[in-house]
Amino acid sequence: MTTLKSLSFHPVVSEWFSESFGEPTDVQLQAWSAAMDGRHTLIAAPTGSGKTLAALLPCLDKLVRAKLEKSDEAGAAAGWHPGVRILYITPLRALNNDILHHVARFTEELDGRAARSGRPWPGVRCAVRTGDTSSAARASMLKRPPDVLVTTPESLYILLTSQKGSAMLGTVRHVIVDEIHDMAADKRGSHLTLSLERLEWVCRRPVQRIGVSATQKPLERVARFLGGWEPSGERGGTEHPLGYFPRAVTVVESAMEKALSVSVTMPDPSRVASSREQVWLPLLDRIVELMEGCRSVLLFVGSRRLCERLCLRLNDHVGYEMSRTHHGSMSRERRLEVERLLKAGELRCIVATSSLELGIDVGHVDLVIQIDSPISAASGIQRIGRAGHAVGETSRGVILSRQKGNLPEIAVLSRQIAARDIEEIRVPRQAMDVLSSKSWRWRQ
Repeated sequence: MTTLKSLSFHPVVSEWFSESFGEPTDVQLQAWSAAMDGRHTLIAAPTGSGKTLAALLPCLDKLVRAKLEKSDEAGAAAGWHPGVRILYITPLRALNNDILHHVARFTEELDGRAARSGRPWPGVRCAVRTGDTSSAARASMLKRPPDVLVTTPESLYILLTSQKGSAMLGTVRHVIVDEIHDMAADKRGSHLTLSLERLEWVCRRPVQRIGVSATQKPLERVARFLGGWEPSGERGGTEHPLGYFPRAVTVVESAMEKALSVSVTMPDPSRVASSREQVWLPLLDRIVELMEGCRSVLLFVGSRRLCERLCLRLNDHVGYEMSRTHHGSMSRERRLEVERLLKAGELRCIVATSSLELGIDVGHVDLVIQIDSPISAASGIQRIGRAGHAVGETSRGVILSRQKGNLPEIAVLSRQIAARDIEEIRVPRQAMDVLSSKSWRWRQ
């Protein structure tokens, strides 16, 4: 039976985890076992099951051990070159900042635990690289690369295309692709697979790949997307008609059942509006009614225009600033401020588009309200899963339809969400437009 002790983590790492989190979840134990063996790993687990540490902790452990070895004679003889060792890729800039915050907190706590134990400890440096990163920070990063770099697929491509950026990434040993379902289903994912193959070429050695998501189906298809293809010669010379084989990927699926409570409702149909402004009143009354007894609520809508209008009218309706907006058109500073206010309990509600769908930490959320259809069961699970985020808690969500005509679709989706019956991901094939538009910059 796999246990935390049997995995032989560095004593500081295992002691810190036990003190901070107690017993690991089943998906963490499975993922750690696979990742410690160096296998490519796809982690499928519901929100609140500890997926981030399931992917990150083995990579941090190997990084720390490698940095400790560099200080002795054997390590110095083997050579140690400054550069990124762990590359963490997310689909959103806002999610990057959240991941960086978590990783920085983990490393600070590990530093503290090592100091208390008196054991040698090299420390871990981490940074984020996105379109929001200042030119000064980018230049500093190239001169003194971090150990852990959090970035997006687009920023990864830019780094690989530049000579200094590719040199910084030539030391990468582990790549973590977070929310992999969000990229596998479109040509943005095709672009990422090309970048991952370029990364292998730059590193001149295999790079371990770890994928993470709560909503992916079928797992075998996503695993093949994560692993990519390798020349058949790397399999002992056995030829294949196309010359390539899919890389082997270990699939780790959580046995933990995340309870989802989903209900469907509408504004009071008996209220007849006598003016254009009063059209909003039944919807606002129902939202306020649903929020009764809740300290923090996420309210998802389908467009940025509706996001702004609903937030404004909701605050006017209750007579104070109960909610703020959160969407992709906002500046990074405003988004971070809104997230901080909800997390600190200074704000009761965030009205958001899909910008908060992918696991950005805003603290405890009591309820998720989805206005109209979430379009897909996978999206509904991601959004409602933001409530009751902790291990073992029930995620409560309400789908609020503004029109009777939407009820049949919403009723079907609500049953699929409750049953976690998500749609199949279709990975684009033969994306020659992506290949032709991006590969011309590949330095030979």
